[in-house]
Amino acid sequence: MKRLILIIIVLCSVNNIRAADYWQKITVPTTKNLLSVSFGSKNIGFIAGVDSTLLKTTDGGKTWIKINPKGMAFLKSTPDITDLFFVNDLVGFALVGQVDNPYYKGVLYKTTDGGNNWVLANADIAAQAIFFFDENNGFQVGSKFFSGKNVIKLSSGVWQSPKHFSFDPAELLHTVDFYNTNVGITGGDNGFVYRTFDGGNNWDTVKTVSANINDLKYLDEHTIMLVTDNYNASALISNDKGETWTFNPGTATFDYPIFKSIAVSPRDSFILIGKYHTTGKGTIFYFKDHMMKVFEVEEPLTHVSMSDNSTAFIVGNNGLVLSNIFETAGINEASAFILNTNVFPNPSSGVVNITSMSEHELVVYDALGRRILEDKVLAKERLVDLTKHSKGLYFIELKTGKGECSWTKLIVK
Repeated sequence: MKRLILIIIVLCSVNNIRAADYWQKITVPTTKNLLSVSFGSKNIGFIAGVDSTLLKTTDGGKTWIKINPKGMAFLKSTPDITDLFFVNDLVGFALVGQVDNPYYKGVLYKTTDGGNNWVLANADIAAQAIFFFDENNGFQVGSKFFSGKNVIKLSSGVWQSPKHFSFDPAELLHTVDFYNTNVGITGGDNGFVYRTFDGGNNWDTVKTVSANINDLKYLDEHTIMLVTDNYNASALISNDKGETWTFNPGTATFDYPIFKSIAVSPRDSFILIGKYHTTGKGTIFYFKDHMMKVFEVEEPLTHVSMSDNSTAFIVGNNGLVLSNIFETAGINEASAFILNTNVFPNPSSGVVNITSMSEHELVVYDALGRRILEDKVLAKERLVDLTKHSKGLYFIELKTGKGECSWTKLIVK
């Protein structure tokens, strides 16, 4: 996981940046609809799209070139590169299918030379999404000709037999994410998620809402966010490892966003991208100062991913690419000051000790950005009791009398 951009900045004064300046368009050599973006490192990244479109950057996303993906077979029925996952600069995986008709399509290819040459890696299922820990271990999810909602595991370089959760081949899994090599989750049509706690050997079933799941991501071991195609409840969050789900009210607007993709930071903040149901325009929802901010663009957005701890890239229709790359350099230079905060125990049963090198005020926010506790008394040490609040993810803000501030997270179990 790579870090989201503005939200965990340690100097509060740095956060005064307008969204229009923050998200800027990157020029790319295509006007095709773009579907996926993945970085193998901070400097080397790839963007995929319809009609065999594949772009590459070697300078961290400032400039992009078209490359010819030799070895991929593009047919009339499978013309698009629908998903990418690079594990380093040279090794990556790509799905070839058809974005407008995904059923029974989705063949996996692999490159070991930075995207120039590709070989068929697996065609056992019609994959829709991929996740890899490294070159030899990962997962595909999708469907199959004679069964629906398939998962297939790559273990030590060997593909295992697919598992399926439906007998209807028209039912798809659209997304998969893992917190570690044992704990993972996948989701898709009709609002079902499937969880594993033993590395994909066994999966359980949980119903979320009556909507198709577009994407899901772990914020931490206990907290998971997912997005659906239901504009009345597009973003849901779970604080109990996916057992129960609640609507995220911070994403509610009268334009009814339908989110397609989520990016997550190491400090468990997130970016949601997609389009408005009412206007069809693209939208970005992102956390800033522990409040949800919104930025609108003309084209629907399809995927978001991080290139490093602070830089996000977003792709969409008609060759649209957006990033905060031109802002994060200055932000990173300004964020050298740290309050040396210590929160313990963490995870906690609800009672925690908080210390820092400077006297500070304190504010605690829940995972939805709601302020649940505030203490304006300046102190270097304090005891915080959250036992009356629900289990899950919390953000702690410490602010000195000089306006310097620090953010950290707390997990209450």
